Amino acid sequence: MLQGRQVTRQAALLFLLYITPILVSLSPNLSAYAQPFKPYLTTQPGNAFVDGKALYILNGRTVDGVAAQQAFMIDLSVSWNTSSPAYKMLSSGPGADRFPTAMSADGQKWFALVDGVGHVYDVQSNYWVQVFNSSVAQGISGHAAATDPETGKVYIPFAYRKPDGTFNMLVVDLKDGSNTSDNKDFTLPEQSSYAVAWSAHLKSLLFLNDNGMYSYNPLDGWKNFNGPPGLTATSEFCMVSSGSKVVVFGGYSKSSDSISGDIFILDVPTLTWKKGPSTSPHDVRRSPACALSNGQFVAWGGDASNGAKVVPPNNMVLIYDIKTDAWGSDYTPPTTSASEKKPGLSKAWRTILIVVGAIIGVIVLGFCLWVCLIMIGEARREARRRKEARRRAEGGGGGGGGGGRRGRGCGGCCGDGGNRQKKKSDDGCCCILLDCCTSCGDCGDCSFDD
Repeated sequence: MLQGRQVTRQAALLFLLYITPILVSLSPNLSAYAQPFKPYLTTQPGNAFVDGKALYILNGRTVDGVAAQQAFMIDLSVSWNTSSPAYKMLSSGPGADRFPTAMSADGQKWFALVDGVGHVYDVQSNYWVQVFNSSVAQGISGHAAATDPETGKVYIPFAYRKPDGTFNMLVVDLKDGSNTSDNKDFTLPEQSSYAVAWSAHLKSLLFLNDNGMYSYNPLDGWKNFNGPPGLTATSEFCMVSSGSKVVVFGGYSKSSDSISGDIFILDVPTLTWKKGPSTSPHDVRRSPACALSNGQFVAWGGDASNGAKVVPPNNMVLIYDIKTDAWGSDYTPPTTSASEKKPGLSKAWRTILIVVGAIIGVIVLGFCLWVCLIMIGEARREARRRKEARRRAEGGGGGGGGGGRRGRGCGGCCGDGGNRQKKKSDDGCCCILLDCCTSCGDCGDCSFDD
């Protein structure tokens, strides 16, 4: 009984040692719902977006001018309010601010170029990897990138250093990590503060800086393009494109030393610009992260300062509805078609149920392990009991035989091997044959059954 209790205690201890690290590993998932992630407000973050999916934001500088190390996304597939955006923390990436980033054509990889080193974030695995380290590529503060959705190639103006020290367009192929030049000269001097966006409708990259607006096509090269009329900002604006619309917002005006809250919308089929209502004076900003999703322009972060100190805007997130030409506080995701709708619980509840199910599964598995250990212990105890019974039977047989007294015809009964089963011979001799010895006696002295 004492041995049985010891085995039970050992099984319980093994079960606790097994389940504890698993429960600890699951606890961050539960705490994520108890304490929602909230990022630091930054300006000049690296950013890229996928319409109807997510706005990805990396690093930037805080209001104290300190470089922030954070990576997160704003979920553009669900509804939310500007007071509580749908944030999700991501694994930390390369440390820098205002460097060029872009999404892959399938929206599954987020590319960032920092000082000649190419990094890629995988959306599914939540991991960053380095894809190249190039002596001819440069990704510096103020550069921007855009992806051609047809070829999947990323274009970064002024990021390819030629042997003569001048710069061309850098072209990065995310399929193999190659980085080359387009070999099409750009007559403007090197720029380090501009905005770019790829228009799928025009099949061209749009480029905006203090010299004006230009378009770039891999086949035709650079051309002049009519920019937003009345644009006063000369740098640090954001420009995004999706579908048939292009939006330009905010920025810094060097001539007036002021921050802009103006927004301009380009209707690409007609090449017509329209100026929307400006933000309130407290929500002007430069260098924000921007997205255009489901006909809504979204801006996060940035600052409202025109000096060395960063002045945070009143609202961390702004939403402008292109359909109603009005600023609002509610984001509406794209509607899901009937064929795409998946009945069931919300994503949060599904995650909670998965975690609870995992815990229950671990408990059941641990219980089965416990039962197996107990059964093994019982089997060992039963084996010891049988061995003890045999030992006692062996000792009793020797005594019953009169201390090894031999009876009639024992030799014919017992034989010489001494290792056969016990039996009664025809002449009435009883033999006890055990593993360790042989004892013969009269039939009346046998202490075993026939």
